[in-house]
Amino acid sequence: MIRYSRILFVFIVLSFITDAVYAQGAKGKAPQYVIAGALKNGGGQTIYLELLNMQKVTTIDSAKTDPNGNFRLSSTAEKGFYRLRVDNQHFWLMLLENKTYKADLDYSNPQAFSINGAPLNDEFQAGSKYITENQIKIQSMVNAFRQQQAQGTASDVLQKLANEIDQTQLTFENELKRRGEASKDPILALYYVSFLSPEKYPDDNKKIVERLKKEAPASSYTPEMAALYASNLQKIQQAELAKKSESATAIGAVAPDLAYTSPDGKTLKLSDLRGKVVLLDFWASWCRPCRMENPNVVASYKRFKDKGFEIYSVSLDQNGEAWKSAIQADGLIWTNHVSDLKGWQSEPAHIYGVQGIPAQFLLDKDGKIVAKNLRGEQLEQKLSEMLK
Repeated sequence: MIRYSRILFVFIVLSFITDAVYAQGAKGKAPQYVIAGALKNGGGQTIYLELLNMQKVTTIDSAKTDPNGNFRLSSTAEKGFYRLRVDNQHFWLMLLENKTYKADLDYSNPQAFSINGAPLNDEFQAGSKYITENQIKIQSMVNAFRQQQAQGTASDVLQKLANEIDQTQLTFENELKRRGEASKDPILALYYVSFLSPEKYPDDNKKIVERLKKEAPASSYTPEMAALYASNLQKIQQAELAKKSESATAIGAVAPDLAYTSPDGKTLKLSDLRGKVVLLDFWASWCRPCRMENPNVVASYKRFKDKGFEIYSVSLDQNGEAWKSAIQADGLIWTNHVSDLKGWQSEPAHIYGVQGIPAQFLLDKDGKIVAKNLRGEQLEQKLSEMLK
């Protein structure tokens, strides 16, 4: 009922963010970042500057504060998302460029801080504050809903609360979309889009990948986001295919036709077996449960083949010789054996939404699916009913 924005960066947590501003590096020198700061109540502490990527955190600089908490960090770094860290409980986020910053931090009160430096960071800090406030608001609404649910509140009241949560979440996501599209900087735009689920907002995730490739090809975020998008796209496509397969292979549906290659190179079509009761059997030579079930399948074939029973076997092998050897070794004497030798990338397996093997679909004489995954005596009993 309730969905939360999925966050890609490992550094995003519910934390309060304030403003920051940048300044240019020294004229005539290679641009550098300079962070001159003070850590109140933190004299003698070591402060680290860490680059925050989607899957890792990398320390790039460090400095020890003097007795008064003053510190200075200076070097070169790629534009991106960073944090100043003292220990595992004290973090301050920033969008760093090779510019100059003034950081006022408080070890005793981490939420009370300012990092001033460059205009781009102003927008980042404002955006971070907006995101944090809305995450807290939505979480508070969810907690109130759960409390009401636990108290046995009427379903119509709970539904109203749920609708309010969903609407607040949608408003939040729409604003993130707007800010991502409006941002003139691709790295900052990525920050906003990172809160938008790739399943729910595939187009926005695609656009940010394209924008990064065009506007920030050297950024470490570009290949990371491209790989993440490709992975998520594959998952989305697989989910859509599974949903389609589930509908197409439901009991009572006409089985999707298959036409694949036999061991001797012939193309065999499933639909050519119409008029017979057919067991569509997905298996592989390397699948031990399949090989253990094969004697039962063979016994059923021998008993009912003369009454109009046929088997169409689809192998998820990749090695053609192993496939052929297993057919001979297990005595799979029917002629309808096919495979595209793609293993778990098997096209017929994807068509039927096969997630594990052995997987079986029993078809009637009209090609309709009447049962799935019948084993041993179950298969023989069903065939006895269908082939009297």
